[in-house]
Amino acid sequence: MADDGTRVPDDASTDFVVRELRHGDGAAVRSLVLAGLAEHWGSVDPSLNPDLDDLASAYPGSRTLVAVDPDGTIVGTGTLVPRGDGVAEVVRMSVTTRLRGTGVGRLVLDALTAVALARGVERMVLETTASWTATVAFYERCGLRLTHYADGDFGRDAWFERRLDPPSPESMSPETAASSRHDRRG
Repeated sequence: MADDGTRVPDDASTDFVVRELRHGDGAAVRSLVLAGLAEHWGSVDPSLNPDLDDLASAYPGSRTLVAVDPDGTIVGTGTLVPRGDGVAEVVRMSVTTRLRGTGVGRLVLDALTAVALARGVERMVLETTASWTATVAFYERCGLRLTHYADGDFGRDAWFERRLDPPSPESMSPETAASSRHDRRG
């Protein structure tokens, strides 16, 4: 069910493509994230979000992905930031209001998880504002486990994690399994 009460087909997310952030995408990503924050908070001070001006510089070693609709409009985003010791954090996850509940957020989160696995990340973490109950429920539906609450700069934060296990050779295609075995031998 979409936010406006209309029924969304189960395969609605197949109309979207998740790809790397490209040169020229920054303004659209910034606008998307700020619009989501303004919706949740009622207003937003863009000066409190300087990282949105250049995500790659703000989060060295990160990967930002975007979900794009058939017209090429960026409708979702998320950034995976390495934190060391096998941990990566998802930050700046956002989906345009009209498409929440359609699978776009899950597409972005699944793609970020795939990036984390490819990088050898063992644990993916993220935080959101605890009072954003729909967002908290979304992360729980996506298999993240609520680990704790903490007082943040703007209220109480809910912290989540997902333990990542590398795929077993049995679950891979024969080509991927052969490549994986080759990579381990060096």
